[in-house]
Amino acid sequence: MNSLEALTASMPKRIVRNWQASVMRTCDFCGHHKGTVLNGDNSSICASCCDAENYGNLQCALEEALERNAALIAALEQAQQERKVQLETIASVTGLWNEQRNRIAELKTNKPCVKLPGERFDEDGSITSDFDRGWNHYREDAMKAIRSAGGTVIEGE
Repeated sequence: MNSLEALTASMPKRIVRNWQASVMRTCDFCGHHKGTVLNGDNSSICASCCDAENYGNLQCALEEALERNAALIAALEQAQQERKVQLETIASVTGLWNEQRNRIAELKTNKPCVKLPGERFDEDGSITSDFDRGWNHYREDAMKAIRSAGGTVIEGE
């Protein structure tokens, strides 16, 4: 049973009465002397009281439907608010992800820049020690490797 069928089933049904068998009698509900029929509990009921009973049932059903409608509207507004928060969170995370992706791409395209210490010389400007010769030799090899990788070497002191 779907929700529409459930709502239809909850609608009050008007009691079908045989008005051809009505008799003039005092109504047990309103006290007027009118054409009445027997009610389910063997009391006499007139047409006006039958209508009032039916309208009362319809009014109760309408009030219940309005309450259900208000509850559904509140639930819908809550769901829309939660959806808005979810979309804002997704947009924020997506923005951060795009920023990081762009930063990584920028770092990949930028050539690395390396600052190496300067050449080693003695106080008089000559290279006499084996350590200084080795240092300068490895410094040149490092500069060649950095430049061949597309990097830039800044010579220091």
